[in-house]
Amino acid sequence: MANETDNHTKAQADWVSLWKQHAIESYWQSWAAGQFNEERTRQQTQNPITDLDALTIEVDLLARPGVEQIIQDAYARMTALLPSSASSRTICIYPLDPADRGTVERMNGVVGTCVGDNILLQINPTAPGWLDWVAYVLAHEYHHC
Repeated sequence: MANETDNHTKAQADWVSLWKQHAIESYWQSWAAGQFNEERTRQQTQNPITDLDALTIEVDLLARPGVEQIIQDAYARMTALLPSSASSRTICIYPLDPADRGTVERMNGVVGTCVGDNILLQINPTAPGWLDWVAYVLAHEYHHC
C-alpha cells in the first residue's frame, strides 16, 4: 500500500511540475512577474488541469478562428469608451479547469483576474453563454486595471 501511495504522490508532483513548466512559467515572465496581484494569481493557477480529454476539447475550441478577435473587439470597444494610461496590456486566455463546475454554473464558464495592468481570462468554452459573458468579465477586469 505504501508503494501505491508513493507512486500517486510522485505522479501528482510530476503533474504539478509539468503544469508549472509548460502552462505557467513559460509565459509568466513576459506578463505577470513583478505585477500587482502576481502572488494571488500564481496561487490560483498553480493546480494542473488533469482531465486531459476535457482540456483538449477546451483548447481546441479556444484555438478556433475568431475567439481572439472577439476578445480584441470587446477590448477595443472598452478602450474607446474608457481610455487607459497604460501603453500596452496583455490579455492571457487560459482554459478553465473543467472540474470547476461552480464557475460554469454561476459565471457562464468565464472568470478573470487583473495582474497589474494585464488581464488573465480563464474560459471553459463548453459552457453555455460563455461568448456573451466574456466581454462582461473582460470589462470588469479592465476596470480593476
